[in-house]
Amino acid sequence: MLHWGLVGTGAIANKRVGPALVSAQNSRLVAVCDVVAEAARDFAQRFQVPAYTSFDELLANPDVNAIYLATPIFLHAPQAVQALRAGKHVLVEKPMALTVADGEEMVRVARETGKTLATAYYRRFFPKVRRAQQLIADGVLGKVVMVASTYHTWYDPAPGAPGSWRAQKARSGGGVLWDMGSHRFDLLVGLCGMPTQVWATAETLAHAYEVEDTASVYLKLGDGAQCVSTWQWSSQTWVDHLSIIGTQGKIVMEPVDSPNFTLYIGKGRSQERTDEEIPLPENVHLPMIQDFVDSVLRGKDPVEVGEEGLKTNRILAAIDESAATGRVVTL
Repeated sequence: MLHWGLVGTGAIANKRVGPALVSAQNSRLVAVCDVVAEAARDFAQRFQVPAYTSFDELLANPDVNAIYLATPIFLHAPQAVQALRAGKHVLVEKPMALTVADGEEMVRVARETGKTLATAYYRRFFPKVRRAQQLIADGVLGKVVMVASTYHTWYDPAPGAPGSWRAQKARSGGGVLWDMGSHRFDLLVGLCGMPTQVWATAETLAHAYEVEDTASVYLKLGDGAQCVSTWQWSSQTWVDHLSIIGTQGKIVMEPVDSPNFTLYIGKGRSQERTDEEIPLPENVHLPMIQDFVDSVLRGKDPVEVGEEGLKTNRILAAIDESAATGRVVTL
């Protein structure tokens, strides 16, 4: 049984993480921690667990053997390392750290202590993504030659509003690329492997904050396939699209966060189109958390083990470098 201490009581923790920690098999939420005493108390009352405002005191609780970090990104590395050294397994929200070096330290300490570290990229567990993986592996699409990804929406939080730290580079690492792009880059790695080259532009076009609100990213994959993606917090319209295009067929997911899944097979106008409805989990965090629990109890690595989450940080670092220099960056 994993006995969880949940750190951070924001919207995601309230809506998804807390309920998932309670619902997962062989999983129990036993404590919650937030530096805002009222938030910790309210969350603790809802789930009938003790509340802490001190991370040190939470880690000293001998009943806690796993930590879920739902804190801002700049806290991930120091809190994860401290928890691992205190003998706790750690599941951390995405991205796993502000820098590749911090992520590497997290992975090193996890291996050194023998504790499990993973990053909360939950979209790899979508049934529609698992279906796409199988179709690619079975060669149904032929050779994958292109991945096209688009996400845009409007994000302009008021100063001091919950989540406004996402627009502060020192706390978030970046803007739309780090917040939403990170999820899609993790999906790309899971479906097609790591890219070998990156070229990117990133600008702040519509807002006054310091992180990017508009970006375009070109990735070259190991087998030569190309991935083109665009990212915006700068449009009041909304798009959430992913296409995986092969020599013999393609998969379209639009919106990605929906049951919609379309498979095209064949040539030109004679191609066959199959529309499927593949429901998402009722709580999208639950399959990821269940995988983590099962993996710890069975002594194996979870799907999103620390090294896997670190791959997205490497991609984000390469994107930032390319956008700053205007050069192609090799991974």
